[in-house]
Amino acid sequence: MVAVARQDAGPVAVVRLCDNDRLNAITVTEFVETTEPPSVPLASILWDLVNLSDQRRSPTIPFGTTPSGWKAQTSTPFELSSGKRYQLDVDASGRLVNAVLFTRSDFEALEPDQVLTVDAGGYGATTMPLPAFERRAKESC
Repeated sequence: MVAVARQDAGPVAVVRLCDNDRLNAITVTEFVETTEPPSVPLASILWDLVNLSDQRRSPTIPFGTTPSGWKAQTSTPFELSSGKRYQLDVDASGRLVNAVLFTRSDFEALEPDQVLTVDAGGYGATTMPLPAFERRAKESC
């Protein structure tokens, strides 16, 4: 499972994997709305990391950083802007983990002990305490 949380006033990716999973990549994109064809939002990659290590861990990584053992494919300095929509994606063991869609106001509404993650239906976002997210992640394995 994946979530967005606050750490030192900045956004972090919180990833919780099952024991047999390997975290391959993390990506944050900004969606740019357009009225021109195609009428779907265009994604602009802001932060794209690839895991070069063989570690099987469940990290918490501040947006825009590159941890040891990782390679930044794209790492554009950015701040969450008002009126824009972002998506946090995680590739674990070759499959996309539920993506988290969020805005700056969603992020700013988070308390220090909360995360924003995918709701139980897998389509919308929900805010929950970090311990509840940890339990839900463990139960999903």
